[in-house]
Amino acid sequence: MNAFLEAEARIERERLAAMLTVTSHGAQGDKAAIERLHRELRRED
Repeated sequence: MNAFLEAEARIERERLAAMLTVTSHGAQGDKAAIERLHRELRRED
């Protein structure tokens, strides 16, 4: 059970890190880069 919870927590941290990356790129205003990153992140799911 602990292994499952640890894996779930790791996945959540990775998801939040990806969202932070997208948000920080968005703050820079480069729409093309945001769209590329968004497509790449979708492929990993």
